[in-house]
Order: sequence, then C-alpha cells, then structure tokens
Amino acid sequence: MKYPCTLSVVTVIYNEDCLPAFLADVIPVLVACSQTYEIIIIANGLSAEALGGVKAEIEKYPRLRLIVLAGEHSTDLAYTAGIETSIGDYVIVMEADSDPAPLIDDMLQLAVAGTDIIIATAGQERYRPGLTRLLTRFYFKLIRLLLLLDADIDPSYFTCFSRKAMVALARYKDTVRNYRFLRTMIALPRRHIPYVPIRRSAGKQPRRTLRRLLLGVESFFSYSLAPLNLLSALSFVLGVLSFAYCFYPLLSWMFRPNIESGWTSSSIVNGIMFGSLFLILGALGEYLAILLKEVRKFPLYLVAEDISTGSLFTAFDQKNVVDRSDLVDKIGTP
Repeated sequence: MKYPCTLSVVTVIYNEDCLPAFLADVIPVLVACSQTYEIIIIANGLSAEALGGVKAEIEKYPRLRLIVLAGEHSTDLAYTAGIETSIGDYVIVMEADSDPAPLIDDMLQLAVAGTDIIIATAGQERYRPGLTRLLTRFYFKLIRLLLLLDADIDPSYFTCFSRKAMVALARYKDTVRNYRFLRTMIALPRRHIPYVPIRRSAGKQPRRTLRRLLLGVESFFSYSLAPLNLLSALSFVLGVLSFAYCFYPLLSWMFRPNIESGWTSSSIVNGIMFGSLFLILGALGEYLAILLKEVRKFPLYLVAEDISTGSLFTAFDQKNVVDRSDLVDKIGTP
C-alpha cells in the first residue's frame, strides 16, 4: 500500500559489506509504500578504501544521502546526525546489517493510524548467550527502574518516528545521546511489534564491547540523578549515626571505670565533626542535584496534541494596508 507521505530511512554503517544488500532490500519496499522517500547513510569511522566503495555504491541509486562523520562516534550519536537532517513525515531508524525491510510497511501502517513511536523488538535473539546477554538485560532493567519509566527499554534501534515524535526528540539537547532511552521517555502513543533479525553481511562485525560499556555507564549517570540522590541520603544517614555515636563515649565515661584519659573527649569531638561533615555533604549533594536539573537541557513539557476550533482572525479579506486612492474616496480630497 502506498501512503501519501514522505519517508526518511536512517542507517549507520561501519563497513561497506552490508550496504548493497541493504539497499537492494529497502528501496523496493520504499517505492511500494511511500509517495517519496530518502535514505540517509551515516558513515561512522570508515576507512578511506571502504568509503570509496560506499560512494561508488550509492551512485547507482537516486534519493540517497551520505553523511561522513569525522572520526568514529557512538552509534547513538551517529544516528542523531542522520535524524536531525531528515525531512520525512516519518523517520525509520534501521541497522543496515540486521533489520528486515518488509517490516517498514507494518510500521507505516501503525504510524499513519496515529501511533507516534513504533519500536521493533527482537527480544534476546539479538544478543549472544551468556554473560553479555545477562548484562544487557540487567542494564536496561536497572535504567528503567532508576528513570521511573512506564515501559521496558528495548535494546533494538529499529524504530519508526512520526514528525511529532521527532520534534519532541529534538527538544532533548544532552551531549550524551542515547535515543533508546529518550524514545521511551517521550510520553506519546507507542507500540512494540516483534521481528526476527537477519544477517546481510557475512563479514566479521567490529567488536566494541568496551566502548559500549563506557557509553552505558556515561548514559546511566547522565540520565539519572538517582546515584547522586542515594549518595546524599547516605551522607545524611552517616551524619546522624556519627552524632548518635557521641552518646557512647559519654555513657562509657559515666558508667565504666578505668576509661583512658582523653578518650571520651576525643571520641565526642570526632563524632560531632564527622556528623557535621556528612550532613554538609548530604546538603551539598541535594543542592547539586537541583543544580543539575536546572542546567540539563531536558524540555519542561512536550505537547501531545494541539487542537484549534474556529479562526483567530475573522476578517482575512480586509486590507491591512489601504491604498491612497481608497482613502481619497472615503474622506475626500486630501
């Protein structure tokens, strides 16, 4: 079914092996279901030889755009570069090596019906069994808990955004970008549809386990104030316990004989000093959390709908600038 809309497809490539198969799969689907389309290819960290192969490949097709990033960046940041330059009514983010093209039609059907964010989810089939799979599940569960989200964060990048969702996504200006978190945080109509990943390239894929781990830790601290709040709460608890400890040397001095000279006074002083220090650290932590909320560029609100009835102006045909001849007719000779 052909929909009366413009569609943008954004994908990130790290090598040229999967690009021919990706274009051969995606373009016929886009021609069949979209009035007009564009494909935005983000070259992220490609060698000069691989980039030459990509340029030669895209010359075979119309409506393709190639954005070459200077250096290699995180996958989320690379997708952001394509998303921010897209012009489509709907934007589909795909992984060139693993996301099947026929699912585009199903996504568009839901999007045209009014769903702003459609996420294709493959469960755990995307990940290797073992430790990586367990860490991935634990990480996204922990992030959902700390961010107080109402839905699970799916590891899949395969997503269809409406223009309304794109506008909402653009209002988040954090330098640490993880749009899988952001798309879950946006409170717009959202659907999940299952799919089975494919493999277009038989070549060896680059392993970026350490890079992903560091990005995950960075995203954890960037999107959640929970660690800072927990440390502030811990400081308050330790401060109270330090003050409560002051009673122990005092009672020992009163009821226990043979107390070493100076131990009581030094213990009380230490308890007061450490209690004051921890309370001050707790208060500073709370003020720092408030400060971080102020400097973060998260939007204060997102508009889900904007419905107007009637017209703001009633006389659109009335002239705002009157000709001199009209004035002469109304008031006579000047």
